[in-house]
Amino acid sequence: MVAASRLETAEVSARAAERLATEHGTRAKALEQQLARMDGLPAALLTAQHALKASTQREVALQAKLDGTTAAAKIKPTAKKRKPRTSGLS
Repeated sequence: MVAASRLETAEVSARAAERLATEHGTRAKALEQQLARMDGLPAALLTAQHALKASTQREVALQAKLDGTTAAAKIKPTAKKRKPRTSGLS
């Protein structure tokens, strides 16, 4: 009777271990798939960083150009004052 009870306990433990192993296998597979999707992530982030830097530099250059244009528009040349015409009648 004791041997049968131990055998039953061992079988229950074995089934529980099999379920746990299956769960771990499923989790491992999901993590592997997630890792595979993330494999190119560092390169993509680096590319995005370079694009952002180039865009920022272009924005700074355009802003400087705009500021220069705005400053040039504010400085209007002054017209020379004319001397009043004198009529030759005096």
